[in-house]
Amino acid sequence: MASPMMNRFDHGLLLLCVALFASIGVAKEVNAGFDPYAAAQVMVDSASHSWEWGTAAEALLELYNPELSVFGSKPFPQDGVPAADPSTFALAYAKQFINRNSQVLVGNSAVGDPASLGVSAILLGQSDSTYLDASDRQASYLLEDAPRWSNGAISHRPDVAELWADNVAMSFPFLAYLAVQTNNVSLMAETVRQCGLYRDVLKTSQKLNWRHIIGPQSQDEGLWATGNGWAGYGMVRVLHTLQSWSISSSSLASEVSQLKAWIKEILDGALLSGFENGLLHNYLDADSWFGEISGTALLTAIAYRMATNDPSMFPQKYITWADTNRRNLAGKDTNGIFSPAVNPYSWLDHTQYTSGSPEGQAFMVYLYTSYRDCVNANICAKPASSGTTISKPGIGPVETITMLNAPITFSAMPQPTGPACAAPQSCDNCAGSFNGLAKYPTCTTGPAKGCRCVATSTTCGAHQSCDLNGCVGKFNGLVKYAQCTGNFEGCECTATSTTCGPHQSCDLNGCGGKFNGLAQYAQCTGNFEGCECTATNTTCGPHQSCDLNGCAGKFNGLTKFAQCTGNFIGCECEATKTTCGAHQSCDLNGCAGKFDGLAPFAKCTGNFQGCECAATTNTCGPHQSCDLNSCEGKYSLTDGKAYCSQNFIGCECIGTGHTCGDRQSCDLNNCKGAFSGSVRYAQCTNFFKGCPCNATPNTCGSPQSCGLNGCAGAFSLSNGKAYCTNNFVGCECAATPGTCGDPQSCDMNNCQGAFSGSEPLAQCTGFFKGCKCKATATTCGKKQSCDLNGCAGGYDSNGVARCQGNFIGCECVATKNTCNVIKNCDLNGCNGSFDSNSNTARCRGHFAGCVCNPVASTCGTRQSCSLNGCKGGFVNGNAVCLSNYYGCPCIPDPIWIPPPPQTSNPGYPPLESPWYCVGIYIDGNCGPGSGSNGGCTPEYQFGALNANTGTIATSGLTWKALTARDLCGATIDGATVICNGDLTQECAEPGIALYKSRTCRTHCAQFGDSSFCTPDFTDGQHFDRTLSAVLICDRALP
Repeated sequence: MASPMMNRFDHGLLLLCVALFASIGVAKEVNAGFDPYAAAQVMVDSASHSWEWGTAAEALLELYNPELSVFGSKPFPQDGVPAADPSTFALAYAKQFINRNSQVLVGNSAVGDPASLGVSAILLGQSDSTYLDASDRQASYLLEDAPRWSNGAISHRPDVAELWADNVAMSFPFLAYLAVQTNNVSLMAETVRQCGLYRDVLKTSQKLNWRHIIGPQSQDEGLWATGNGWAGYGMVRVLHTLQSWSISSSSLASEVSQLKAWIKEILDGALLSGFENGLLHNYLDADSWFGEISGTALLTAIAYRMATNDPSMFPQKYITWADTNRRNLAGKDTNGIFSPAVNPYSWLDHTQYTSGSPEGQAFMVYLYTSYRDCVNANICAKPASSGTTISKPGIGPVETITMLNAPITFSAMPQPTGPACAAPQSCDNCAGSFNGLAKYPTCTTGPAKGCRCVATSTTCGAHQSCDLNGCVGKFNGLVKYAQCTGNFEGCECTATSTTCGPHQSCDLNGCGGKFNGLAQYAQCTGNFEGCECTATNTTCGPHQSCDLNGCAGKFNGLTKFAQCTGNFIGCECEATKTTCGAHQSCDLNGCAGKFDGLAPFAKCTGNFQGCECAATTNTCGPHQSCDLNSCEGKYSLTDGKAYCSQNFIGCECIGTGHTCGDRQSCDLNNCKGAFSGSVRYAQCTNFFKGCPCNATPNTCGSPQSCGLNGCAGAFSLSNGKAYCTNNFVGCECAATPGTCGDPQSCDMNNCQGAFSGSEPLAQCTGFFKGCKCKATATTCGKKQSCDLNGCAGGYDSNGVARCQGNFIGCECVATKNTCNVIKNCDLNGCNGSFDSNSNTARCRGHFAGCVCNPVASTCGTRQSCSLNGCKGGFVNGNAVCLSNYYGCPCIPDPIWIPPPPQTSNPGYPPLESPWYCVGIYIDGNCGPGSGSNGGCTPEYQFGALNANTGTIATSGLTWKALTARDLCGATIDGATVICNGDLTQECAEPGIALYKSRTCRTHCAQFGDSSFCTPDFTDGQHFDRTLSAVLICDRALP
């Protein structure tokens, strides 16, 4: 029996049915084995909650106007939402539930449930913009105000962050549709991302299917069949929305692939699940549950939709599985009610729901429309019969051949737009209050009852934490208190670290920061009250000890002052030993250490101010006496330096007698003693620097003259050595005449006299070392030539040749220079005679060894000029021997052919073949055409001319100018020049040098020697070549 209310609307109902028939689209219906309109009628009659109205509106749209749904062939003409007729059955049904004046489409609901009406609101908004405004507010709530999971997923609950698989079908199809409405590709991409974020939390790595709920209030980790249907069908709708909009389909190809893969996971998990009575278990992974129609119908609808969308990815096995399910479901129909279903309001209830689940009935409509579209797309096989009879009370049977258009009736309800609300007024005028965890308060009395009002302190009550109950407190500019921006919008709240953000200066923006007792951080007391702030000098006040009141001061890197790290964080404090730690160098890290008066330790004046530091040379300055200013210097056994040990600790100081103590050896303990000028005692220069020490040979070095620099040397009678007695005390010195006194015999008193090279007097080498002494035969050794080494021999009164230059007193072998002008062999006791087999006559008495002119008594009876090597020749017209018995008259041969040579007296015996001219070979190194002047680079060598062959031999080339002295030791043509005297002396006697077994004399102009062995010559490539004559080498004399 109809109620009075129903009778009241009979006339309206008839008019609505007429209007609806005009708006119903044409679709090629198929026989699915059950009557979808009967199922839809039960759905409309039983729906009573926001998500049931939204689900029913979508089912009616797909059933009556598929061209307006995202499954239509062209749901977005001109890439936009179609201009739908608001009288369309599904829209007329949805319109009665949509609130156009609130933040969400249906109040007092979950976050996602009102959004299930969002697509209907957008379609209605094409003819009435207030519905578009309502849909925008709903989207803002979802995207900006609703709680979020830790990964950014939008919560399904308004009071806590909690993820339900249901929300994938509630919120995300709406957001995808809104992306088309607002031409926002980024929103479309974010919608797909949200699907992925839900999957990241709800899907386990061990299973393909999703868990139902994860969160702190209603957690359900079971694989609820209906929940997987909600998630899968929601993503199916998002996928078709994305693909049908050309703007997103061309730019979000990877998102399409992701959605398909996620949907396939859910279907594949369902395909692996068991059945009871031909239906999937309420929980796919629990065989203890009964088989039920809701989850089975929705998952089957997904299979048909995806087989139609991508037959290659969802091939025949999915259709076969869906066909089996569809036939089994068709057998569960009793007068349009499909059962058993899970209790839609208590999914864990094991009691079977048989009175018609509103969402289960909608899922049967989804199953029908998806199967219909699959058959019409020639993907699914056509059913054996395409006709069915549908009975509807009051209408009568309708035979359906090509189309089912049975009307569904519902009672029109007043549109829930509420009172006509003006601009929000103060809540104090209408007893406004918050209805639970709500964003805005509403009036509870008066004509504005139900309208939004502006919160006041009375409405808000005592301040609560800005982080609790979805408040999301924020500061709106420079204000004292934060205000909620989520729930309880406009209410002041107690700021938290989240509200306040990073610490700012306590002095900025009116903060007025202060410490509230012994607190870690200062807090603002002006603007931003309750927010911690970064302490400043104003906040902190005068520096206090870093150890007091829990400050726990520390240096934060290279800073001037320590800062508190416990209480009073950020405040500078006075450093203590605890703060500073072990002493560091006063020069490091900007310390700039200095002594503050007479203090034991230096302190940093730059960074680390107040900390004691290890003094350095920069800190200490010039060294001061170890005895001044309580330095109390002591020597370190580590480096031998003196350092202050009382004041100025660590500073090096100048050692004093008090510091040094008794003198020690200059060689001990790394003293490394040395004399600093002409001073009495040596001083240590390394360890114990500045302390006097006892000199050693290492300290003194080579003995110097006993008469220099205040040495005042004197001989020690213990070892015969001279030592300084004034300056350089303890150093041995080289005796001077003043030290030595008159020369004594070199053989007396352990003198052990010897000549130190070519010098006039011998010197003692034992006792009295360095003192001159009178040479003895022991001192002189074997007699040497009177011409060599500066001997300058001469004859004494006894006719004995003795050195008178160097080697005074030593006998020497007389030479021409000793003998002076050659005298006759019979004068002055000479008693001359010829050397055996020689061409030279010498004195045998006085002037022994001197060459003398032979006289008759020397030559004896004249011999033949041809005998005994005489080799006679004419000298001044007289026949005399020119070789052996040189100068003695000889009897010439009757006929000399060729005649013997005519010569004047050469003063020396003739040369013997081969003889050599030895000297310095100079090559001007002048190329052709350069002449003998500029452009020449002299080259020097030693050279020897073979006077018989004319061949010149030279030594190695050098650029250094050579002198006659350099010939000594030179090797020329394989022979070495051996010197017995100074080669720079002209006319030196034979024997001054030897070369190639020849006795050599030096060049002598008075004997007619040329200055050059050869004249200037050239080889055609070089010019200005000469060989100077230094030595004339003939044969050795006995």
